[in-house]
Amino acid sequence: MQTIAMCLFLFGIIFFQFVVNIDAVSADRLTLIQLETLVADLKASHEIQCHKLSEIQSENSHFKEKMKKLHEDNKQLKGKIRDLLDENREQKKINTQLKKEITEIKTLLKSSEIKELFKIKSTLLQSHDQTVADPDGNLNDDDKSVKTIGTISSKHRIKQGAEPVNSSSRTPSKRQLLTDNQQVASNGVAFFAYLSKNEPNAGAHQTFVFDVDHTNIGGHYSHHTGVFTCPSHGVYVFSWSIFCSTGGEVYSELVVNSSPVSGKYVGSVSVSNILSSTDLAIVELNAGDEVYIRTPPNHAAGGQVISQHPYRSTFSGWKLF
Repeated sequence: MQTIAMCLFLFGIIFFQFVVNIDAVSADRLTLIQLETLVADLKASHEIQCHKLSEIQSENSHFKEKMKKLHEDNKQLKGKIRDLLDENREQKKINTQLKKEITEIKTLLKSSEIKELFKIKSTLLQSHDQTVADPDGNLNDDDKSVKTIGTISSKHRIKQGAEPVNSSSRTPSKRQLLTDNQQVASNGVAFFAYLSKNEPNAGAHQTFVFDVDHTNIGGHYSHHTGVFTCPSHGVYVFSWSIFCSTGGEVYSELVVNSSPVSGKYVGSVSVSNILSSTDLAIVELNAGDEVYIRTPPNHAAGGQVISQHPYRSTFSGWKLF
């Protein structure tokens, strides 16, 4: 009996340990599954974080490029501001000089010498009372004093104009008498200008400043900017000539208010001589329109623009009617 009890006791102990071992194994397996799940979650979170980090790095690179571009734009704007300040200073100098010249002109007009010249002119105009008319109602140049209209520069020239003309040395001609109420047109517009020196590096979209205004009737062409400003509505004629250095080429165009009207090309790439091109345009303009010569926006000069004796690059224009 005791043996049976002892066996049952040992069997109970063994059974208890078996159950405990089974629970421990189950617990270990449960912990392993949880760890695997946790590792999977960490991997997924790591991938998400890596993706976000990649996006942040991409945005950072994009922002760096934008900052670099903004820095370059800022440098360009500073350069343009410096250029504008230089132009403003130059314009102030020009305005000061113009004011000085206007003051001198006003002083001259108020001077006693000018008043004396006007008195002499009035005296000369009164000489019409001594003119003799022929049967056709015209005046014979041999028997009259002709009324001249122009600029009298000195008293000496006025006295010379009043001297009698030797009729024996002239061929008789007839002119109609100018009455005192007739006026000579004073709205003449014409200019002719050229470059004082070669232009070595004419870039694209560059205005040619023909800085020597040989003729500038009306004063509507600026040798400082190269721009002709139309004084009144009408039809105008413009012509320009461009000389190109050996082995080079130059595109040029006539521009009215930033819009090209006509263009010209000269190229001496395949020859060993200096070549030139000339163009002419007839344009209807309104008061305030601006006309100038420039290179096109997409064509810089490939070589020098020549303007030295005997070759001159020129720009001219005049009012047709």
